[in-house]
This record gives sequence, structure tokens and C-alpha cells, in this order.
Amino acid sequence: MESWVKPEVDFRQFVGILVLAVLAVLSACTGMPDRKIDRAAGTVSCQALLTNVDTAVREQGVKDAQDGRIDGFPYLRTNRFLSSFRDLEPGTAAWMQWLDLLLERGLEGWSLEYANLDEPAKDLLARETIATVGMQTGFSSILGDCARELRDGQLENPDAARILQANATVPDDYSIAMRTLGLYPLTALAFLKGIENWRADITEIYAKPTGSVAPTGPLMLYQAEQAPTVSQSDIAEILSDAADNPLKIPLPGEGQRETLFRQYAPRYLIDQAGPDDWPGYPTWTADNTIRIDTNRPAVFQYLSWTRYQGTNLLQLNYLVWFPARTSTGSFDLLAGKLDGLIWRVTLQPDGEPLVFDSIHACGCYHLLFAGKSVRPLSLEPGFSEPPFFPTPRQYRYSDLPLTLHLTTGNHYLVRVQPASAPAGQVRSYSRHPANALRSLPRDGFRRRCLYGPNGLVEGTERGERFLFWPMGISSAGAMRQTGHHATAFVGRRHFDDAFLFESILEGAGD
Repeated sequence: MESWVKPEVDFRQFVGILVLAVLAVLSACTGMPDRKIDRAAGTVSCQALLTNVDTAVREQGVKDAQDGRIDGFPYLRTNRFLSSFRDLEPGTAAWMQWLDLLLERGLEGWSLEYANLDEPAKDLLARETIATVGMQTGFSSILGDCARELRDGQLENPDAARILQANATVPDDYSIAMRTLGLYPLTALAFLKGIENWRADITEIYAKPTGSVAPTGPLMLYQAEQAPTVSQSDIAEILSDAADNPLKIPLPGEGQRETLFRQYAPRYLIDQAGPDDWPGYPTWTADNTIRIDTNRPAVFQYLSWTRYQGTNLLQLNYLVWFPARTSTGSFDLLAGKLDGLIWRVTLQPDGEPLVFDSIHACGCYHLLFAGKSVRPLSLEPGFSEPPFFPTPRQYRYSDLPLTLHLTTGNHYLVRVQPASAPAGQVRSYSRHPANALRSLPRDGFRRRCLYGPNGLVEGTERGERFLFWPMGISSAGAMRQTGHHATAFVGRRHFDDAFLFESILEGAGD
């Protein structure tokens, strides 16, 4: 039996200034019905309000980095998928839906940042604004009205629309300066060799028969609640209904989302040889550090989208957290606090998975598993990491639920097993929206995002960053927020690239 591979502003003064500013800029809005803001009188006030909110966010360090802000349009935010639609014809139904989705991203980000403000500042800002405007609604509603008013007014100008199209981009997570200073064309050769060696080890494990690879500790199987029977045709109907919109983007409602997440939820078979192998719920401690509550096994889920052969496809993401990647010795550059694993299911319109893939929360170790209708695209050799499919096996809807085998310490995904439940003790995990991580209770009266304003989890830095920086990735190995996962050290590739699968998959019959 072989072992698994471990291959600085005074607070009260700030609040006083902020409240006075809000009272001044919103006085023109007092007494207006139906929460509608008069454009002639309100545009300047709204601009000032949004500026004041962003100032509060910046001063208190609660900026949320998941979606990118758009220069000149502070009420809109984007991601790589939405940015891929920026060439739409202004004024069309698809364009208007695109603007709605950008605004939705902006308002969601603001709502989470607002929730993470100091409670006294948040309460004062909301109470005084509502009293001044004469509305019995929440601060977020007023903020939303202002954002919509500014959007509708600003984008009446064709020049503004063109500027939006040019600015609605997301910068990549690679630094040209770091690569230049690090002599990237030379140093990348050593990285390619290391990557090849690791891939060879993982491929060898996947090639072994099931049961021939022994764990080093007791096995624990974590699974979600039992799901009612849902046929593939039911899934296809949900996806068709969800995509009935101008952009043809699958946007499932709350109940539909729950059905999908439940149906495709993976199981985790974990080699638990140490305390870092118990998954749990991230919490803030009294000294403002993050710990994983392993008494609460949890998986955090969120939606994403990709584009493949002219169709917008829905993706289901499942994120699990561990207390740490265990150190194997004094010079283990990869070890450190927290370790996370993301499992993603990309769905075709008929409910059949196009592809499954996985990364660690650092963006490292990107593994792909083809669905029945596709295979890896034959690529010409080049100076970049090729996509990594560790097994030629193709997975399908009938294989659900899939069991993910994770090693001890480093939590490598070393096998994906269909349907049948392997031996091991069983424990349930609960599923939660991943947005919960963007506003966690901190000290009883304030909330804080797990991720910092730079999209990284503070305190999860790895020693490898001192050696890996020539590859152009800032703080390589640190845990990262959605939208900040560069998945290749050599070359450029992002987990959320809107056309990722266009470049690495082809039809199985082609």
C-alpha cells in the first residue's frame, strides 16, 4: 500500500464631518415621493453621497476587492465575465441588461462594505440620511436610488457609453515589472521543470486502481444533506428558464440556485492525520486573527459564468476551508495559515457537466476533469503551463455525487470518484453563501471581510513568495478572493477568464 502524496483620523471627528456632508448634499431631496430623485436637483447631491460613502469605506479599510470598480462610474463594478460583453451596442436590450448587472455588482459591493463599517458611523450615516431625505427606507435603498439616477443620466451621453466600454475591464493578476526584474524568460524554465515533476506525481496517483493508495491517517467522509431526486431533464428546464433574458445568461432564482447547488454538491474524503485536516467555518478571534472553527464543517457556494462556443454557461463553485497547510519541516516554504480548496462545476444547457475543475484558494494546483462531450485540446508546445488533466476519464451527470479525495497536510486532490460511497466515517457539512465570508462577525459589534482590500487573506503569506515573485504573482501562495486567482506561474491564466475553456477544450467527437 502506498501513501498519498503530500507531493489615521479621529473617529468622532470623521463621523461628524461625514454626517454634516450627507445632510448638506441630500437636503435637496427632502420630501420627494416614491423614493424618486429629481435629476436636475439631485445629481450633484448623489455624486457627493457616493463620494462620501467611498471615503468612509477607504478610511476604515473595508474596501471589497471581489469585483472591479470602473473608472468614471463609481456605482458600477465588473468582473471578467461581465467585461467580456462591453462591446455590446448601446441602447439595446442586451446593453440595458448588462448595465443592470454592473449596477447589481456595484450595489452588492457597497452593501457589504457598508455592513463592515464601524457601527456608530454606519448607524449615524443611515439615520441622518433617512431623516433628511424624509424616507422611511434603509440607507442602502437611498444609495441604490442615487446610483440608478446617476447611471441613467450619465449614460444618456453616447460619449459616456464609449468611455464605459473602454473602462469596464479587469486588470490581470500578473506584474510585468516583477517579471522583468526577475528575469522571467530564464527563471521560468526552472519553474516549468518543478511543475512537470509535481504533475507527474499526481498523474501516477490517478493512474492507480481505486483502493491501491492508502491514507496515512483515519479517513473522514464529509457530505451535504441528502438531496431529493432531481432528474437531468429537471435541471435542463431550470437552466433554460434561467437563461430566458436578452443576454441569455443563466440567472437562476433563489429556489433554483438551491436545487442546483444541492444536486451537484461534492463529497470530501479526507485523510485526517492531523488537526489541519478538519474543514470548518472561518471566524474572527478576539485578537483580530482568523481561525477555522472545525466544529462547524462548512462549504461556501457561489455562482460564476463562462462562455463556450457561443453559449453562456453557469458554474457552481464550492469552497472549503482548512486551518492550515501543515509544515513538513523548518524550511517548508509552502506551509502556512489557512488552506482552501475550490471545486467548480461548469454546466451545459442540458445539465450535463462540460467540465469539472479545482484550485486551492491561492490559485495554485489547477486540475481539470473533462465531461463526456469534451476532451483536452491539443496545444502546440510553448513557453507556458499547459492545462492539466490528471486523468483521461470523462465524468457525467450519472456519476453524481462525486467524491473528492484529499491528502493530509497539503490537501491535494488526488482522486475524483463517481457515485459509490467509499469506506470511512461519515460527517455532514452545511452549505453557506460565499458572500458570508465578505462580512463576518468580528468583535460583537462590528463585521469584517475575510479578505483584505487587496483581495488577499491577511496572515496567510507563504515563504514561497520570496522565491516565486519572478513569475509576476504578488504574494504567491497566499489565500485569495474570487476574481484574483491567477492559476499559472508560467504564462498567464485566470480561473475566472470568460473564455478559459475555449482555449483548452474541444468536442470529444471533433
